[in-house]
Amino acid sequence: SVIELYFSNLLGEYYHELYKDKLEFLKKSYLFQDWRITNLTSVMVLFESKILTRNAVVYHIGDKPDYLYLIKSGEVEVISIL
Repeated sequence: SVIELYFSNLLGEYYHELYKDKLEFLKKSYLFQDWRITNLTSVMVLFESKILTRNAVVYHIGDKPDYLYLIKSGEVEVISIL
């Protein structure tokens, strides 16, 4: 139907904007600045966006490091309690 087609196009545009935003962010990051677009696109599917609240803890000493965090905006404080 026309409504399904409209919704499909709208959703496609939304995902295309997300793709472009994520690609631009990775291209600007120090870690990926020299990567080719094809390589970035290949690994980009492994990335997910995450919004954290103030004072959120993302890692405790002794935790298995399962993620690599790239900060798009905001601040991070590293605290080590001895």
